[in-house]
Amino acid sequence: EWSFTFTTPPGMASRTERRLSVEVAPDDPPTAQVIAPTDELFVLPEAKIDFEVEAQDDLAVQSLSLSMEPEHPSDDQVSPPPIDLYRGPKTPASGDQQASHVLDLSPLAPPVGSAWQVQAIARDYAGQESTSPRPLRLRIISREEFVRRLDALQSRLAAALQRAHAHQHEARQRVDQWQTSTSQPTGDDALGALSRQRQVGEALVSGPDSAIQLAKTLIVEYRRNQWPDDGARLQI
Repeated sequence: EWSFTFTTPPGMASRTERRLSVEVAPDDPPTAQVIAPTDELFVLPEAKIDFEVEAQDDLAVQSLSLSMEPEHPSDDQVSPPPIDLYRGPKTPASGDQQASHVLDLSPLAPPVGSAWQVQAIARDYAGQESTSPRPLRLRIISREEFVRRLDALQSRLAAALQRAHAHQHEARQRVDQWQTSTSQPTGDDALGALSRQRQVGEALVSGPDSAIQLAKTLIVEYRRNQWPDDGARLQI
């Protein structure tokens, strides 16, 4: 507690009735996280991976970096130095910090079959440091395995398009029957047709197994792994 006391030259003193309380709040360490990607990746040794990372601190973030370490260190798997993504000014600037980075694996030449963990590292001006709580796992795969994964994605894409076509065909058949029939469709008939149209939408645009999402995933895989098959990518 703080208070003021006023004293006159003759020595008469008076203390103010109001007191000031000062509570010192703790300086918590910063937090760091990898915003994207979020799921384990299976990539070629020459892949280029887009990262989005974020750091937060109750006062100010001094630095933000990205680290990549092998799960099982060996002579041919050495951790590269952390990659600096942000350096704060000498005078702390409050606020969260976000950064983007394209991690090029080619100079690192990670061996096929190895597994790596990527983490974000944040440091505040008090020297406190923290890493992202859940590392992103990278598995380095061969070109043969990559082709098999592409084939599996393309098969799922073809199945989604076939589902959409089948539902659309059935809905069209019902409408054609109504147009040639002398009786009006019942409420159940209309609901059934609407249900088929909804299933068409789900197969095309909704959920992780929709055609749109699978096509986006395939394009990302082509680009991320520097795959030269531009004709297949354009077709998708």
